[in-house]
Amino acid sequence: MAKVVEAETSHNYNKIIPGAQIKGDIISDGDLRLDGTLIGNLSLKGKLVLGEGGSILGKVICKSCDISGNIKGEVKCDELMTLRSTSVVEAYLLVGRLVIEIGSTFTGTCKMKKENGEA
Repeated sequence: MAKVVEAETSHNYNKIIPGAQIKGDIISDGDLRLDGTLIGNLSLKGKLVLGEGGSILGKVICKSCDISGNIKGEVKCDELMTLRSTSVVEAYLLVGRLVIEIGSTFTGTCKMKKENGEA
């Protein structure tokens, strides 16, 4: 059974360093910078920053996200999702707004939320 890790709430952001690998779910009320690997689900009330060396295999729920690494799975981003030029995303996306930089690789389906928040 997967382990659930609850991150401490603070005004600082949570950080997972390069080389770290987590198998399980992460839940946080704050922001997260991920430069390691997550195999599991991620639920944030804040912003996700996925660094170039970062990767996620699983489901992501967040307020906003800035992606430079790899995601395979599903992403629900309430506000703005930015796919940087180094990102590789193979996922179903449900987003408020989406920015895709030249060089980014996106394979999957994207559904935009309406102004009232409905899909």
